[in-house]
Amino acid sequence: MKSSSRPGAILLRLAVSDLLHERILTLNVVLALAAIIAPLLLVLGFKEGILHHMREDLVQDPVNREIRPKVTQDLAPGWFEQVTDRDDVEFVTPGILRGASTVRIFGEGNDSRAVDLLPSGPGDPLLLENGAEPPVAGEIVVSTPLAKAMGLEPGDKASIRVTRTYGGRPEHVDEQVVVRSVLGLRGDALDRIYAPPGTGGRRGDLSGGQRRAAPRMAGRAADPLQEL
Repeated sequence: MKSSSRPGAILLRLAVSDLLHERILTLNVVLALAAIIAPLLLVLGFKEGILHHMREDLVQDPVNREIRPKVTQDLAPGWFEQVTDRDDVEFVTPGILRGASTVRIFGEGNDSRAVDLLPSGPGDPLLLENGAEPPVAGEIVVSTPLAKAMGLEPGDKASIRVTRTYGGRPEHVDEQVVVRSVLGLRGDALDRIYAPPGTGGRRGDLSGGQRRAAPRMAGRAADPLQEL
C-alpha cells in the first residue's frame, strides 16, 4: 500500500531496471542519438561561431567596406561633395598617386623611416573604429608597428620630409607634425601614417605640382592632394 502511493518512483525504478536489462539495446540507442545530434551541434556552432564572426568582420571592418577606383582619375572638388551627400557613403577623401605617397618620417631622435602617407580626416571610420582619433592640420596618426619601431606616442613631435626630382634636380620639403594617436593593429599592420590632405607639402613649396585626385570611398572628403 505504501509503494502504491508513489507511482512515479515505481515507474522510474522500472525504467531503470529495463535499461539495465537491455543494456546492449540501450547503448545502441544512445550511440545512434549521439551520431545524429553531434554533427548538428558542430554545424550550428560553425554557423553561429566562425561564419558569424567572419560576416561581422566583413560588414563592420572599414577596411572591407572601402572602395578604391581601378584607375586614377582627375575629379573636381564638387564630385567629392556630391559623393559625401550620399546616404550610402560614410566618408570620402582624395587618394595619393602611386609613387607619390612615400615620405620619410623623423622622430625626436635621429631615427627615420620611409613610410606610406595615406590621407585621412574627421569622420574617418578606419581610424575611429580602431582606437584612433582622426588628425587635423599639423597632426598625424601612426600605425602600431611604426609607433613601436620608432617609439612614438600620442603627443610626440615628428617631422615629415617629402622629396622629388624636378627639372633634373632633387627637391624636398619638411613639415613639423604632432602624433595625434596610434592606430590599432587591426586597422593597419604596416608602417604607415595618416594625415590630412596637403600634409608634407604646402601648396607652392614644391613648384610644378599638378592637382590630381583619386577617390577612396568607404568613407574619406577634402581638397585633392598634389602630385609630387
